[in-house]
Amino acid sequence: MSLKITELYLYPIKSLGRIALKTAQLSDRGFEYDRFWILVRPDGQAVTQRENPKLALFKLSMTESDVIVKYENNELTIPKINSSATENITTVLFGNEVIGVREDEVFSQWFSEQLGEETILVRKSLTHRRVVPKHEESIVNFSDCCQYLTISEASMAHLNKKLDEPISIHRFRPNIVFSGGTPHCEDDFKTIQIGKSTFEGTKPCGRCKVTTVHQDTAEKGVEPLKTLATYRKQGKKVLFGQYLKLTSDENATIAVGDEIK
Repeated sequence: MSLKITELYLYPIKSLGRIALKTAQLSDRGFEYDRFWILVRPDGQAVTQRENPKLALFKLSMTESDVIVKYENNELTIPKINSSATENITTVLFGNEVIGVREDEVFSQWFSEQLGEETILVRKSLTHRRVVPKHEESIVNFSDCCQYLTISEASMAHLNKKLDEPISIHRFRPNIVFSGGTPHCEDDFKTIQIGKSTFEGTKPCGRCKVTTVHQDTAEKGVEPLKTLATYRKQGKKVLFGQYLKLTSDENATIAVGDEIK
């Protein structure tokens, strides 16, 4: 069974737009700068597409030194390194407290103006360890729970055959997309190797309402959760995709075209 990476995606600010990559830098927290920032309300609660689908319309790109955010005709440049950001702030993500660093007010103000509500832009603290549940040796930034999310094209094709209208894999916000294999073969990933790096499966991904948001229009519906629940429900969760943790060579890169062994 030949498995090969076909797409790689990075999401620098949680719940905002994706960046397609040809080559991805690995780190001990996921792809470098993946979910490195998050938007929160004044009470520290995370702002996500679950409550505000409009976040999908923020488009991102990246240079060596900056992340560039575009929304409609407005643009913001956020430096990857900001020595003036020193104030810690406690954010709340799925009921768990995560320590971050408050970005300069000018950045928070820009997002507040675009969203029409007071928001604070927070970057991940590099000194606070947020561990992966049941895998305490692994850490993450502001991702839901784990370092890397992988989905097979076969799983996506299988789902689309069941839908009245096919949808994009972007609804599921994966990091690693691959070809080959059978539908949901990623469920069985225990240990895999990509290039010089080794990954282990941590758990299947339980899907939420974000999957019902069209990532290019911010329109909401009932699919694909309605259909997935008919054949991918276990207990109270609808599962689609597999989470991975990096277990070796965190300084390596992986690329589109690499084989998964």
